[in-house]
Amino acid sequence: MLSKLIGAQIVSIDSFGMKVKLNDKEYFLEFHEDDGDCCGFASIIGELKYKKEDGNNPVITNIEYENVGSCGEDVLLITFYGVYNNS
Repeated sequence: MLSKLIGAQIVSIDSFGMKVKLNDKEYFLEFHEDDGDCCGFASIIGELKYKKEDGNNPVITNIEYENVGSCGEDVLLITFYGVYNNS
């Protein structure tokens, strides 16, 4: 389902989520982080340089989902491609 976002360009990111745009339609990927109590845990790790609302921002080139453990651990890896110009 998320593979339909391949080619979407980043619009903005904050601690709540990431907004991307594809063919004039915007999508919001909401981040939920949980330290867990007895067995739940989730963390968001990301490093991406971009300029808010810039037409030259990176685009999504790949989305991988993997169930990596016997206890139901899931990993979602979103790959972006772009060139950062800080001028």
